[in-house]
Amino acid sequence: MNALKKFVLPTALLASALVLGACAGSPASTSTPSPVVSAQESNPAVTAEVNASDLMFVEMMIPHHEQAVEMALLAPTHGANPEVLALAAKIASAQGPEIEQMRAMLDRWGVSEMMSHTGHQMDGMVSASGLKDLDEASGAEFDRLFLTYMIGHHEGAIAMAQDPLVNGDDAELNALLKAIVSAQNAEIEQMNMMLQQLQ
Repeated sequence: MNALKKFVLPTALLASALVLGACAGSPASTSTPSPVVSAQESNPAVTAEVNASDLMFVEMMIPHHEQAVEMALLAPTHGANPEVLALAAKIASAQGPEIEQMRAMLDRWGVSEMMSHTGHQMDGMVSASGLKDLDEASGAEFDRLFLTYMIGHHEGAIAMAQDPLVNGDDAELNALLKAIVSAQNAEIEQMNMMLQQLQ
């Protein structure tokens, strides 16, 4: 998937968000805190000392969020019902700015995004074939696939957040992690209820 270098929420999706009112992974780490690593030890692009757990999370969560936004942007053109459309708009409007916030963190840490998030396992990511199926679906079929994939996507993001919540030390990232976990847990509960109604 091509990375979204600049996230711009389409007018139609933003409008729908305003009118309607509105990404399963490994367990939390119990190891000792991740060490602060130097530029040479962690990533050739790093020019400042960065907590390894914080850096790993941000490197992975940018493309993770990008995929969630990509999925959400399909809703207005694939016949999503009003509830799914509103949820998709909410996800895109939240995660787009979070992508830019995390890019700013990489800048603050002196990390080049071009050299980040390579070769990492990201929990909850949808496969290329899954994205193709979603893109080819419409109406109720799209709604079911979207909710099913996004529940797994959110569960993956929450799992990925556990290690930096325990072992990270960046205050800004810690606040973002807590916001992501809180929002996505609530959305998982909402999506499970919506999915049950579609069965």
